[in-house]
Amino acid sequence: LLHNAGQKISETLDLTVIYQTFLDLVSRTMPHDNLFVSSFNAQEEMIYCKYALVDGVEVDISKLPPIPLEPEGQGLQSNVIRSGKPLLINDVEKYVKHLSRVHYIDENDDVYEKNEKLPDDVPVAQSALIVPLILSGESVGAIQVFSYQKDAFSESDLRLMQALASQIAVASNNALLYEQAQQEIAERKKLQAELEEERNLLA
Repeated sequence: LLHNAGQKISETLDLTVIYQTFLDLVSRTMPHDNLFVSSFNAQEEMIYCKYALVDGVEVDISKLPPIPLEPEGQGLQSNVIRSGKPLLINDVEKYVKHLSRVHYIDENDDVYEKNEKLPDDVPVAQSALIVPLILSGESVGAIQVFSYQKDAFSESDLRLMQALASQIAVASNNALLYEQAQQEIAERKKLQAELEEERNLLA
């Protein structure tokens, strides 16, 4: 499964295909209720959500605001991005007690922080698997998989996620570079067309 997923990911420049392939592998191999893929902008020190699945439903990521990189020792994915090391948490409630900020999201894509009162119908994850996306030795994002059950993930799940994360980091970067190149080409063509039109008017 990992080999097939890796091959499919490496052959595409479409981010949607990359994330859907990742989701398919997770669905086949481990329990999950929520899943997130984020990118990290080191210059801005901001984390952007690139793909989100909550209770099996894909979330409109435009509704999810970027979040700042938390100070040392704070925030789940911030810890992973800062350290470049994965987290396997099988009792999230206990783990986050010492953290100043934790984010939750409900089925309406509303985001809540730890200190806010959560609606009664918002389920809270009990297990988490968070793996950094590493490119050229630097953290460029993170993958987060959550379950509403305690002790949902194993060390083998962690190893699988780490192997897949390395492929996703490279493929996502390639897709981003391709998208930027296509935008530059489109802008050059537009500028060239405007120049040609201006020359024709002057002729």
